[in-house]
Amino acid sequence: MVCVSQDTCKGNPIEDPRLIKKLLELSDSKTEHLPGLLPLVPGMPVILTQNIAIELGLINGMNGIFRQLVYEEDSVSTDVIPVKNIPKKIRIIFDYRRKNPIFPTKLLPFQE
Repeated sequence: MVCVSQDTCKGNPIEDPRLIKKLLELSDSKTEHLPGLLPLVPGMPVILTQNIAIELGLINGMNGIFRQLVYEEDSVSTDVIPVKNIPKKIRIIFDYRRKNPIFPTKLLPFQE
C-alpha cells in the first residue's frame, strides 16, 4: 500500500496534474525529507517524530509497528482507494508496550 502526498500551496490543494507529477518526482532532500510516496507495509517499524499525547505515552521517539489503515469505523483496509474517498483523518495502530488501563489490549489507536 502506498500513500501519496497531497501537497498544498498557501493552504490550497495543488490540482494541476503536471505540477503534482513534478512534486512527486522531487528528491526527498528537496522536500524537507518528506516523501511524495510513502509505502506502508503491515509489520513495518514506525516512530513518532513529535509529541502527540504525553499523558498516553505518545511522545517523540516512541517506537511502534504499523498494523493497518482504518478509513471508517466499519471499513477494511484496501490497497486501491479512489482519490475522492480518501479521508482527512487516518487512524494508525501502534503496538503499545507499556501498561495503560485505557488500552488493555496493548494496541493504541492514533489519529492524525
